[in-house]
Amino acid sequence: MEYYAGIDVSLKESSVCIVDAKGKVVREVKIASEPETLSRYFDELELSVCRIGLEAGPLSQWLRAGLVAAGRDVALLETRHVKAALSAMTVKTDRKDARGIAQLLRMGWYRPVHAKSVASQDIREPTSQREAFLAAAPADDKTTAKVIALSTLYGIGANFSAVLGREIFYRDFGNRKQLASYVGLTPMPHQSGSMDKDRRIARAGNGRARKTLVQAAMAALPARKRSVGMVPRARGRSERTDQAHRDRCDGTQIIDRTLALR
Repeated sequence: MEYYAGIDVSLKESSVCIVDAKGKVVREVKIASEPETLSRYFDELELSVCRIGLEAGPLSQWLRAGLVAAGRDVALLETRHVKAALSAMTVKTDRKDARGIAQLLRMGWYRPVHAKSVASQDIREPTSQREAFLAAAPADDKTTAKVIALSTLYGIGANFSAVLGREIFYRDFGNRKQLASYVGLTPMPHQSGSMDKDRRIARAGNGRARKTLVQAAMAALPARKRSVGMVPRARGRSERTDQAHRDRCDGTQIIDRTLALR
């Protein structure tokens, strides 16, 4: 019989729940959040666990790398899907979260998340380490070549180009709309009856890349008396909202300005 393991990751200890193919809970334990400890537990387990699931997060990347190196089939679950699926639980505990992750894994009701390479995760280190990484990168690395090319654009520089290169250009996009959707700069549709309009940007996907794109675009845009895209938040200052909406750049324009302006 096939068994599935769900892990709710915490800083010191992680909750592990194992269910069979019918959804019955067969084992629940708490284990130290260390790749070696988790690998040893599954190796010594008498049950044949076919897949392990973790909710995507900073520690999950590290634990996944250790489990994959030990020969385990590990899936990273998209955070929003896990949150939506577990929102029906009236009581939230680590034990229940691990049980829910295991059930999602068994039924296939999840979206797998791309696991970044170690080189991509290194870009989150301080600025000095980023620059040292770029200098020491091999010349035949296509991503590094794109990072160096980006650093020559006006208003981007070494830090922004390093983040964009490692957060975006490790994958291929068919067009700019796919890129805008990946970083959450596409508007959310709102349709009801005869009404069909767009709402604010989705702000989903890669938040780090989205923030960097917006900051780089604002740095590259010419200076204006009125800031582009800054809509007053206070209701009492709504007299400038319409004009701000007319002047606002949508997500695809931000991307075009960021990647095209020199």
